[in-house]
Amino acid sequence: MYLLDLRDECRLTFAEIAERTGRTRSSIAGAFKRFRDGDTKFVQRCADQGLPYCACRKPENRDGGMPVRWWKAAGGRNG
Repeated sequence: MYLLDLRDECRLTFAEIAERTGRTRSSIAGAFKRFRDGDTKFVQRCADQGLPYCACRKPENRDGGMPVRWWKAAGGRNG
């Protein structure tokens, strides 16, 4: 989540994310490739089963429906 936040909310490049996290740019690029590959496989499995990609009925449960950094909420493990 942290890497996605740095890219999407902070608008950092892979090189900037690598510098901030103490990793190499290649390891960051690899992490994002694995994110994309996993998402693509999930979407394909849904399509193969005739299911919608997102069956959420509440808008707040769909992509983009959660507030920024919801995973760092106070009182949580990451808060």
